[in-house]
Amino acid sequence: MSYTIEMNKLQKSFDSKKVIDDISISVEKGEIIGFLGPSGAGKTTTIQILIGQIKQDAGIAKILDQHSSKLGNDIYEQIGIVTDSAGLYENLTAYDNLLLFSRILKTNRNQISVLLERRAW
Repeated sequence: MSYTIEMNKLQKSFDSKKVIDDISISVEKGEIIGFLGPSGAGKTTTIQILIGQIKQDAGIAKILDQHSSKLGNDIYEQIGIVTDSAGLYENLTAYDNLLLFSRILKTNRNQISVLLERRAW
């Protein structure tokens, strides 16, 4: 069976501290998951491994049938991630933040001004 997300016996340590110990999960197309837990539980590390930002010590991590260690930038056009931080650059204006991400995600930057005008207040 092909899964959207697959992790099998995933492990990761930083120095001598094991932060991920034998995580296994399979997520089918259309399912929505969330990682919940206290600070330091390994949530962010797990996501960073899954999207290829860091390498696991053991186990397999795959997203959209691709091994996380072999992902290209085009994967970010196909997935969405909500993290505990806003992901915005505080030194940039709202427009410049949206412009930056429109370049990364290859979206229509002509819509930025339209979106900013649709404010809720």
